[in-house]
Amino acid sequence: YTLHGRAVALPLSRASSYGQVKVYVDGAYIATVDTTASSHVNRSVVFARRFAWGSHKLKLVVAGTAGRPAVVVDAVEVIR
Repeated sequence: YTLHGRAVALPLSRASSYGQVKVYVDGAYIATVDTTASSHVNRSVVFARRFAWGSHKLKLVVAGTAGRPAVVVDAVEVIR
């Protein structure tokens, strides 16, 4: 996903059957986010990052967590 701004946030759904996702910005690995939770939650901001104003590439890679392979992305929030 290509975005234009100075910050990004990822509101993802969380549940006991959801797994991990790796976050890359501009090709660089930033973090692995675990979306597991004891009860289902929609639009939980699990990742946020500020960076220099401009065009950036966001890449999400599902980590394939054993027994919890799903990741549900509710939105991508960009702050301009």
